[in-house]
Amino acid sequence: MADSDALVRIFAAHADQVRVEPIEAARLLRQLTLSTTHPMLADEPRSPEELVQLFLHGVAGKDASC
Repeated sequence: MADSDALVRIFAAHADQVRVEPIEAARLLRQLTLSTTHPMLADEPRSPEELVQLFLHGVAGKDASC
């Protein structure tokens, strides 16, 4: 899986900035992308910009603290 390997390498380069292992981050990004863009799964497909925002920042508001 060359695409998966490439994603893992990207996340590994920023491992200090993510909460999960690079391989898990790659898996989650693939799942989110498929589930929010596939015409049979999503009523209204999300744009790449929306996917990036959702993946990196979740759905919490600007002032939310966890």
